[in-house]
Amino acid sequence: MLKQNDFNKHQEIIDKSSYFMSDGELDRERLNIVNEIYNSKTFGFLIKHGLKAGTHVLEIGCGYGHCAIWMAQQVAKNGGSVTAIDFSEETLDIAKQNAINAGVFNIEFICFDISLISNLKTKVPIDFVYGRWVIEFCKLSPDKVLQDLYTLLSPGGIFTYETGNFINNGIRGEPENILINRWQALCLA
Repeated sequence: MLKQNDFNKHQEIIDKSSYFMSDGELDRERLNIVNEIYNSKTFGFLIKHGLKAGTHVLEIGCGYGHCAIWMAQQVAKNGGSVTAIDFSEETLDIAKQNAINAGVFNIEFICFDISLISNLKTKVPIDFVYGRWVIEFCKLSPDKVLQDLYTLLSPGGIFTYETGNFINNGIRGEPENILINRWQALCLA
C-alpha cells in the first residue's frame, strides 16, 4: 500500500507541445464535465469487461484521478492496485489529493509522457490497461503507443480504451444537453 505522500517521478522530459488543452487547475471545468458525462457508463463497461478485485491496473492519462480512484476501490480486495500516469505534475497533485480525500491509497501516481510508455517501469505486472482520450495526443504514432501498451500487459491481460473525434464529428446530445454543449465549447476553445 502506498503512503499518503507517495508520488513517483520518472526522469523523462515531458513534451506537452502536441497537447492543445490546458492542464492542472486550468482544466478543472472540462475534466469535471467529462467525468460527469462518461464515468457511469465507463465504470459499467470496465466491470463487464474484466475489472475485478486483485487486478493491477494501468490508467493512462488519469487527469484528476476520478477513474483511478474508482478502479482502485474496485480492485483493492485481494491486493489489487492502480498505476495512474499523466503528463502534468499539477494535474497529478490534484489527483493525489483527490485520492487522499477519498481515503484511497492503493494508487501509484506517476508523471509520465505516454509517448515513452515503453520506458515505464511498474512495481507490479499489469493485468488491465485503461485510457480515455490520451493516445490521440501522442507525438509518436498511435500504433506504436498501442503496441508498447500491449507489451506491458501480463499474458491474458485486458486493454480497454475510449476515444472520439470531438473536433470534426459534431458532438451533440440527444436530446440536447447543455453540459455536452459546454464541454464541446471548452474543448474547441
